[in-house]
Amino acid sequence: AEQKKLEDAAAAKEQERRDKALLASYTSVQDIDDARARARAENNRMLGAITHRIAYLEKKRAREKKELQGFTGGKTPPEQLTMEIQNTESDLATQKQLLAAKQKEIDQTDARFAADRKRFVELTGGSASKQ
Repeated sequence: AEQKKLEDAAAAKEQERRDKALLASYTSVQDIDDARARARAENNRMLGAITHRIAYLEKKRAREKKELQGFTGGKTPPEQLTMEIQNTESDLATQKQLLAAKQKEIDQTDARFAADRKRFVELTGGSASKQ
């Protein structure tokens, strides 16, 4: 029971610290909405760049595979082509992982801003009229 009281006190103290930081960071719900919009714009820019890179690599891979098809009937493709294909595949896998990680980060950022907005309204008694 004593341990539970200590944990509850620590949690309350941490919540108070977070609340103070939230109130120090934002003066209105609009500030939170503006910060979320800025974060979304930056994340969307980065998503666009990653998506563009993936499209480029997929086209490059298609060209390389087409070139590779010319080496049939015992013809050995040049080592340079084989290396390029491997590098493209590796690059593509990396970019797809980066895209998934960025999407996860965007989801977490949206959740954080939504939680901050909700808590700000609770603390200030303001209304969340702008959704």
